[in-house]
Amino acid sequence: MKRNFTRRSRGRKRLPAMSLCGLFFFIRAEGFNTQEPAFRQGSFRVSLLIYVLFMFTACGTGKGAAGESEIPLEDPPIITSATHQHTLYNGQRQPIEAKTAREGAPVLVTYFTSLEALENDVGGTTEPPVEIGDYFVRIERPAGNGFAAGRPVSVEYHLQKALVTINAAEKQRAVYDGLPKTVAAAADKPVDLTIAYYPAGSAVPLDGPPSEPGDYLAKISFAGDTHYMGASKEVEFLVERANRDFPDD
Repeated sequence: MKRNFTRRSRGRKRLPAMSLCGLFFFIRAEGFNTQEPAFRQGSFRVSLLIYVLFMFTACGTGKGAAGESEIPLEDPPIITSATHQHTLYNGQRQPIEAKTAREGAPVLVTYFTSLEALENDVGGTTEPPVEIGDYFVRIERPAGNGFAAGRPVSVEYHLQKALVTINAAEKQRAVYDGLPKTVAAAADKPVDLTIAYYPAGSAVPLDGPPSEPGDYLAKISFAGDTHYMGASKEVEFLVERANRDFPDD
């Protein structure tokens, strides 16, 4: 009894594509000669069965069966981030600089509060820190975007206190009117400044801003706190009577 593989395949749902392995198998199957004697057809069937098992093992059934080709992943690019980093507090979450030698390579950054936690992979978070402190960070290169996974890199990250700048003119003056007079000063950070007034040449401060004419030294300071470094500045302050000129240097 003659059998025709081509007829038997009619009406079947056609695969969207064929892998190279599947195409080769298809050609071998189509090569079945229906005009050969039965004993030779049987021998061919055995050979074909062995071949199918071989191709199933060699080519696999996953993507190859669906006609998808396996694209080799590129080697992971080198992580070029510095292994010691620091930044200053600003009240916001501040991530470390995590970059690779090629753009597009994915990175995964995990923050730990101690080296022991990093080594044991305990208590890590992907949220960048806000508060002052020393952090230990792991930068990983997971597979993705056509790149193979890479080896992780450890980074020491220090979030430090921010500097405070006091903005005030070094020489200021006010006109006497019997009321306390103050110097103009402001900080570039949200901190409270303390101002002490000293009569010129004296080491003893006044109880408050001067209300009498004279030469004074205003010492402006911020002691520092958990987020900001301390700062200070001195200002020559003249409380003068009307029409008096500011002395030359």
